[in-house]
Amino acid sequence: MSRDELTPEDMEGMLSESACSTRTGKSRTLAVMDILRAFTDGDHGLTAREIASVIGARTGREPSEGAVLSDLHEIAANRPLGMEVIIPARGESGGFRSKRSALTVAQARLLVNMVRTCKFVTAAQRSELCEAVYETVSIAQQDMIAGVCTDDREAPRSSDAFEAADVSLRAMEMGRMLRFSYVDWGLDGVERPLASPDGTTAFEETPISLVYSFGNYYLETWADFPAPGRRMARRLDRMRHPEVSPRRARNTKEVRDLGRTVRERTEQTFDMWGDGIPRTLFLRIDSSAARYAFDRFGHGLRIRHVAEDGSHGYACVTVQLAPTFYRWVVGMGGGITIARPQGPGWLVPFWEDATIAEKSLEELEEDYRAAISGLEKLMSACAKAHGIEREEGMR
Repeated sequence: MSRDELTPEDMEGMLSESACSTRTGKSRTLAVMDILRAFTDGDHGLTAREIASVIGARTGREPSEGAVLSDLHEIAANRPLGMEVIIPARGESGGFRSKRSALTVAQARLLVNMVRTCKFVTAAQRSELCEAVYETVSIAQQDMIAGVCTDDREAPRSSDAFEAADVSLRAMEMGRMLRFSYVDWGLDGVERPLASPDGTTAFEETPISLVYSFGNYYLETWADFPAPGRRMARRLDRMRHPEVSPRRARNTKEVRDLGRTVRERTEQTFDMWGDGIPRTLFLRIDSSAARYAFDRFGHGLRIRHVAEDGSHGYACVTVQLAPTFYRWVVGMGGGITIARPQGPGWLVPFWEDATIAEKSLEELEEDYRAAISGLEKLMSACAKAHGIEREEGMR
């Protein structure tokens, strides 16, 4: 039902249950505010008589038009909660309107669709968040928010991602460890807690930084066990029962270094996976695959040695080798490949990148060989798993 089709009785039914519950003058003023907020915007207004009718439908006793007009002018003068009320000029139709500044319709639409497509919250959490965003715009503007079509994949039945983020930040602010359980799913789809190093299901680790990477939120932590300790990337949607531990967080050089380099390392990894060694690699990029390279490495990526026909070019990137990196490369179907550096002169256009200037040709060759070796091992393992015979050394 559109805003113009709503009757006073319809509007009354959409008000909060507590509206006008005390039936005092202050209660009426608050109800006028609520009606303005819910049913008016920059393009849709209500007259004092219409607002009085809505209140009358709620209380059974319609206030005078003069009383409502007084409330409207009081609200316009005081601007409670940042409300900006547009008062119609004498003889002007359209009524009183609450002009909103918190979110535009376009912004609300974007947020609603981001929530609807979020994969790490439950269906109930998505619905609750969408309703909260809807509340920031009027009823008429809500009708203008069209949703995106999402697939029917079942959402997780439970998720503590929001709580995990909140508790993690509190633990970091307090300089404490984080205690939590961590889950996985078996072939039956049933969620099960993983065993921690001490044989229980309770993990206790030092939180370092919250990271968003490739569609997932992670908490980077330092785990003391197994000794001598190591960096972990914990997905927030897999964490359960997070709580701030009474134990103090580790403040070692390793932990401080990780906190200082988190942005740099996140840019080098795919899905938070990496072998810990930054490699300087050259990628041959076909024009048809350029958008994927920019999507992954950002629009600061510079493509050099572009062919005269514009069919391909080369880019220099810094990555950490991991199956997720190879998965991305192979998934391009040859549109993006790992290229061998072709000599000192060929490197000149890339020298604006400090990492290139610092490395010798031999070091760049070593990075290339390491990347190709890892790719060969992964492809051989994949072929073997699928029962495909692969000739030794085949590339």
